[in-house]
Order: sequence, then structure tokens, then C-alpha cells
Amino acid sequence: MLKQDFHLLTAMSGDLVHNMFHQQDGEEFAHQTKYIFAGKRYNVKFNLHKLQNSNATNIPNSGVSILLLTPELCDFIRFGRHPDLNVLFHNPDFSIAIIFCVGMTKTEIVTLLSSRITDFKKWTILEFQTESGLTPIIIDIMDVIEKLENKCKSDPILQNFRVWTGDGVKPRQQVILIFTKPVDDGLEVKVIQEWDGLKTTAKRLNPMTYIFSIGDVEPGDISIEVFVNETSYGRAILHVHHLKPKMEQITEFLQSVINPIELLGQCLHIVPATRENLDRMLVDLLSKNTSSVSHITENFNWEKYGDSKSRLELPTLLHFGAKYGLRLFCLELLKLPGGKHALKIKNKYGFQPHQIAQKEGFDRLELILWRNEKVQDNIHRSETLRDRGQGTNFLGISMKEKRSPSSIGQLHPPLSRTTEVTKFGGT
Repeated sequence: MLKQDFHLLTAMSGDLVHNMFHQQDGEEFAHQTKYIFAGKRYNVKFNLHKLQNSNATNIPNSGVSILLLTPELCDFIRFGRHPDLNVLFHNPDFSIAIIFCVGMTKTEIVTLLSSRITDFKKWTILEFQTESGLTPIIIDIMDVIEKLENKCKSDPILQNFRVWTGDGVKPRQQVILIFTKPVDDGLEVKVIQEWDGLKTTAKRLNPMTYIFSIGDVEPGDISIEVFVNETSYGRAILHVHHLKPKMEQITEFLQSVINPIELLGQCLHIVPATRENLDRMLVDLLSKNTSSVSHITENFNWEKYGDSKSRLELPTLLHFGAKYGLRLFCLELLKLPGGKHALKIKNKYGFQPHQIAQKEGFDRLELILWRNEKVQDNIHRSETLRDRGQGTNFLGISMKEKRSPSSIGQLHPPLSRTTEVTKFGGT
């Protein structure tokens, strides 16, 4: 395939391949429409597809896409039986929804498809009137096809390829690259991403569809350049979204339910779904995976991160355990690399794990975390004095320590404690 082949797209509509998606009750209409378009008057090629069999690996997405809305197809969409309609209808400006023999209003149709298809408001919506025949709707479809042809003439990128990203991509996500002409099997497709300048080989799904992965890139608009056998086929812009950390996603989800403990228990098949049973189950799961956790954390600079303020409400599992009163789970976490350093990390509100436990009313857990934090402070001071040659005798001294009120105090009054730092407990 030569680069100049793409410029033939401007010659006539027959160079573009269009698609119509239907169900069994719309098959006759689809075949009639295809037959009319294939005649000498229009010379437009349409491929017909059953919606349930359509995906990015078998559909050449090069032209106008038509969704024939019959009762069976509406039911298919309503019950969410297609994994990703947005992959099929990647170009909403050149997509058509034809309302055909459906006992639904146009508003109901729009509501249904807007919940499943990104940017459905950009679609062209046509209503087929049986008494007027096929001619009016054929003319309306041709208007959209001609609009696409004119776009191809003015936009060199459209002459070569399109990038489907839905409403944007996230770091490390795969992006779909759709050519307007088949790429020969022996040719290699590569993508240069501006943030690293490296060429990434795209994976072939079919002659017109490839996928590639973007790297760990900062949010914003970024440019890519596509090559076929070292020949540039143009550039495109990707909009990269902020990728929320998993802990942030979990936090937001649990805050949206009435009883987070019960939900977590149900997810882990715990009966009864109590806080105590969940606590024991998490300890069991953690102990079985300690080796993998240690491998992940051993190279992390916890000392540098430990005194900082996170932008998350629950930046670590220790903060999570404090939030939901999981005492045994927190004790197990303190045994792992980084566990003790997590005691000093403040969440986005400036609260450390012991303050979170205090705010939630888990006084026993709050005492455990507070004592462990103070011992960590003393160990750190001991190492500092030792490095300065001042000795470490103070660690064995019984010392009275009273916590000063903090911002958490307005929510839950701080407790005064007399502690002997050499005798802190964990049970």
C-alpha cells in the first residue's frame, strides 16, 4: 500500500466503505438499502453487520456508520449486551441512527443511546416513514456521506487514519488506530509519541484497525505521528485524562454506599459480614501475600515520602484500616516494609492514621497507632543522636508525654496520655 493511495479517497464515494448495524427484524430493510446504494446512481458500498457479532477486530471503520433502530436492536442495547459500542461508533459526526418501526419516541431513543454511546448528541437521527418509501432516507444518508467526503478533502489526517479514544485516554491505556484503506499484512505500523520520541509498534487487529499503548504520560493534549513502513501518515492529538490511583477509586466507591463494611464483606463472601470477620479475613489475605508486598515496597523511598502530605484521603492501606476500624489488619501492616513510615503520612486533610481512627471513634486502634508513631519518632531521634555521638540512653527513660491539640481536636477531643515508651502494646 502506497501513501498516495489514500489521496484517491477524494475521487468518489465508492472509495469509502460504510457500515450498517441491524438485528434480525431489520435485515430486509438493511439489504434493500445496501442494494440501492450499490447501484450506478450512487456507487456507495455498504457492509451489513449483526450488532452482536461486531467488534473492532472485524469491522472496517472507514466511512459512515448506521445503526438501524428496530425493537430487537433497542432491546439488545437496553440490556447492555454489547461490550463497547463506542469502538464501533468512534466518529459521531458521521454516524446515523435510523428509527425504524420502534414503539418509542425520539426523546426515549436519545435517552437510551446517550447512556451507552459517547457524544450521541452529535449523531444524525432519521425517522423512516414507510408510506414515503426509501428515497427520502437515502437522500438524507447521502448528505452525511458527502459531508464525510468533503471532510476528507480538507483534512489530510482523515485521508490516512483516525484515532478512536472515546472521550479521551488514560495513561498506559490502549488506543485504537483506524486506517481509511487496508494496510498490507507485510507492512509495519509504528507510532511516535511526542513525550518520549520513541517509536511504538502498533498491533494489527485487522487490515484497517491497529492498537497501541500510550506510556505513563502527564494529563493534557499530546501529539502522535503514525508511520507505515517508515513513511509518515500524519499526526493526531490525544487528550489524556488524569488517572485516579486505585486507593482514591476505592475510597470514592465506599463513600457512595450506606454500609461499606457490609459491602466489603459481601465482596469477600464473608458470613456474617461484620467488621471483626472482615478484619480477620484481610489479615489472612495479607499474610498469604506478604512476599509480593515486600517485593513491591522494598525499593520505595518511604523516608522521603513519610513526612509529606498526600493529595488523597486514604493514601495507604494503613489509613484505610484506620478509617474502618480494622485493628488486626493495621497491626499486620505495621510489620511490613513501609508500614511504620505510613504512620507519619498525612492525608489531604492533614490527618495521620491515628488521627483518622480517633475521628471515626476507634479509640483502641487510635492508641495503638499513636504509640507506634511515638516509638518511631524516638527511634529516629536515637539514630540522629547516635550519629552525632550523643548516645541513646534516653530511649530507656520513662517519659511523660502529652499530646497537644491539633486540627482534629475540633472533631474529636484529643486524649492526654502518660506513656512509658518502652512498654507500648499492640493488642
